[in-house]
Amino acid sequence: MGTYFLQVSLFWLGAWGFYQLSLRRETFFHLNRAYLLATLLLGLLLPFVPWPSLGATPAWTGTPVVWLQTITIRAAPPADAAAATPVWLTWLWRAYLLGSALAALRLAVNLWRMRQRLRHGRLEHSDGFTWVHSEEPHLPYSWFGYLFWSDSLRLTAEESRQIIAHERAHMRLGHSWDVLAYELIGLACWWHPLWIAYGRSLRNVHEY
Repeated sequence: MGTYFLQVSLFWLGAWGFYQLSLRRETFFHLNRAYLLATLLLGLLLPFVPWPSLGATPAWTGTPVVWLQTITIRAAPPADAAAATPVWLTWLWRAYLLGSALAALRLAVNLWRMRQRLRHGRLEHSDGFTWVHSEEPHLPYSWFGYLFWSDSLRLTAEESRQIIAHERAHMRLGHSWDVLAYELIGLACWWHPLWIAYGRSLRNVHEY
């Protein structure tokens, strides 16, 4: 597990560093978005790819010679002599699993809240998306084809128009897929600073 995350970290560090130095200030937002998502996912998969060795071992064409050596049979060491897992490593693993469980719980709670608002809200179909009106105070946000809107907001007509246009752009470009993929990766990588850095960069791209 440690070797896997080390390989992921090295790839993410190189890919995100290249983005920061070369692509972040570019205005090709669709390209930036694709690059961030592709490298985020690719970093998780590359450690599983078998790489060929640098040099091929020459084939042996001679007659094999087998040397027999004396084998000494000894009794197995007692069980308590075996190397035990360090206590700190056990607690570190438990902390990791606890963090993953909390990340999964947070994602489940957010999805459940959206489901409750969708279930109890007043639905209004309009021009390719669905309004979800509720009296519960919350900021406007979109999730796939739904625009969640609190009727308790006190906004001017111009403010409402700008927010609606902004959220419709999120829906049209499919940004919810990005968020969902990012959150699912976070179930395993919630502790990783580069996962957090990728999230900030992706949110910045979404806002343009």
